[in-house]
Amino acid sequence: MSEFITKLQDGQLKLKEAERILEQQLKQDYSRMEAEMRMLEPVIRQRTMQLKQNRELDRCVRGAQAMLKFKKVYELTGEFRPVENIAKVF
Repeated sequence: MSEFITKLQDGQLKLKEAERILEQQLKQDYSRMEAEMRMLEPVIRQRTMQLKQNRELDRCVRGAQAMLKFKKVYELTGEFRPVENIAKVF
């Protein structure tokens, strides 16, 4: 099962591959499968947190890009380097 957990933690696991690994290693042992899935809860929580953080970062980048467009259209001056840095993240 370590291949499954390792690939899940690394973000390398595709659904088709997860199904193959589970089928090969667990066969019809559903109680073992349930135990393995419980072990994955911390990994799933971590991945979910990463997705939330990525979405928040994306919102910040889009906001920074909008500010820079506003700056350009209205020919604003001032210190915009922090906003420019955020806009360059993606």
